[in-house]
Amino acid sequence: MTLIRPSSAPFRDLLSLRQAMDRLFEESFVNPRTWTWGEHQLVALDVYATDEDLVVEANLPGVKPEEVDITVEGNTLTIAGRPAPPARTRRARP
Repeated sequence: MTLIRPSSAPFRDLLSLRQAMDRLFEESFVNPRTWTWGEHQLVALDVYATDEDLVVEANLPGVKPEEVDITVEGNTLTIAGRPAPPARTRRARP
């Protein structure tokens, strides 16, 4: 036997779906720096091929180019770097 309870807010599930979609688009396009996989942060890449090369361009905000570590092992490309910590500002005492 199945019990069906009338919902006091029939659009509650629809609203949560809309919130989930808004969050998906926010994290994907508006603020892509929030992409993570485990402890690692994922970044957007532009990848294209020329006649002689495979070109990978990555936007790594806050990371100096000389501090980027790029390795290729087998079929795996790893791009690693840590952004500089945010500068601390001192507030004047009243």
